[in-house]
Amino acid sequence: MDNRRHHITLSLRSSIINLHEAHVSIGDIPRQLSIHRTTVHRWIRRQRERGNLPILTRSRRPQCTTVEEDHRIIEAARQTPLTTAVAIKREHGLQLDAQTIRNRLHEDKIFHHIPAKKPLMAEKHKEERLGFALQYYSVADDFWKKVIFCDKTFSTDEHSSLHCWRPVNTR
Repeated sequence: MDNRRHHITLSLRSSIINLHEAHVSIGDIPRQLSIHRTTVHRWIRRQRERGNLPILTRSRRPQCTTVEEDHRIIEAARQTPLTTAVAIKREHGLQLDAQTIRNRLHEDKIFHHIPAKKPLMAEKHKEERLGFALQYYSVADDFWKKVIFCDKTFSTDEHSSLHCWRPVNTR
């Protein structure tokens, strides 16, 4: 069973109380709202005890990194994107778990990717490119203003030992 608690929004709490006050049975409320019956009981009890539906703030565990360490982690990933969380930890002498380093990078919207690899060209492809270059070597400049090159191919399907940290929506 999943022991994680799910956040119940203020509107969902209001729906529970409104249905209860409209004399909908406590057995029907969970079915209508697709929530567990103990959640319904809990919020009805809290409504009776407190008289309101406050937004309860949850205490967070204090961060184990300082602002300076966070900055060093982020800068390390930006300066050398082909590094790993373990390498950042080792190079900067951080007494942190590698997952903490990944979490700090994720908080700054920097994620781990496998970079695209350009496949190697075969001899046949090299010869074809050289032939193309020699054929169009002396063509006028205005001809090239109308040309779009699109013969490059990249692949991210292959598994690679090369990994990189990259901000969202960048390549």
